[in-house]
Amino acid sequence: PTEDRVSGARDTIARLERRINQVDKSRKSRQDLETVRASLRQERARLVVQKDDLLSQLDGRLGEIANFWSERDQAQERLSNIASLLLTVPSQKRARSESSSPAQFTRYLQDRPIDFRFFPRLRFDPGSDT
Repeated sequence: PTEDRVSGARDTIARLERRINQVDKSRKSRQDLETVRASLRQERARLVVQKDDLLSQLDGRLGEIANFWSERDQAQERLSNIASLLLTVPSQKRARSESSSPAQFTRYLQDRPIDFRFFPRLRFDPGSDT
């Protein structure tokens, strides 16, 4: 009976020591998890700052792109205006040349081949009085 009680007490002590070891392991695992959790939170905070910085840079780049588009549109408009002006220049030259005095016009025509498409009044028409 005493031996049985001693043996039972030893078994209980061994069981309690195993349970204490399990609790200690769990506590250590929990501490390890808390450490990992804290480091993950720090990493998350760092990534949030990095994300905000990248979004700010992206916003700046998008602003630059919008400015470039605006400049491109303005340049295309200017180019279109220049092209329109270039298309109207021959008729303006013709109008200026024809409205100047005949002597000035004759001097202008000297040593230049005449393209009668641009100077229809100079065309010889045998049926006219001019």
